[in-house]
Amino acid sequence: MSGKSTLLAALATAAVVTGIVVLPATGHDVKPTGTLAFTGKGSNRDQKMVDAPPKGISLGDHFLGAETLRQAGAPAGRMEVDCAAVDRTYAGQACSMTLILKDGQVTAQGAGVDKRIPGVGGTTPPTGDEFAITGGTGAYQGAAGTLRLKSGRTDAVTLLFSP
Repeated sequence: MSGKSTLLAALATAAVVTGIVVLPATGHDVKPTGTLAFTGKGSNRDQKMVDAPPKGISLGDHFLGAETLRQAGAPAGRMEVDCAAVDRTYAGQACSMTLILKDGQVTAQGAGVDKRIPGVGGTTPPTGDEFAITGGTGAYQGAAGTLRLKSGRTDAVTLLFSP
């Protein structure tokens, strides 16, 4: 997972991605499976960097942001993000996200570092920053899997649900 700068950039631009997901019918106790993909474009209006002393990126800094999620160009939900700088030694941050979707919500969280940890690593995989899906509501109740946030010239948010 890359650091704060990549996550901040991921909330600023959009990409075109398609996806499919199998959702349980209302009242059934079946976890969602498959892939659900979105594009998004953040705006300065919905993003805030809170710079805790000392000035510049340091422990306690926070990034708060939100963006509209789209599928095939149409609004499909909203992503709310809260990240905090928590590791001075390896330039690390911890993030939590909530995706507000038509059929419920999906929550995810994770952490990453900008500097490699000896024997462990710490750079962004080619598939993008990865966060653990920690649960959901409505059609996403009991959700598990991985949320991928791919940044660069184009960005995408992909939910990979595990059975």
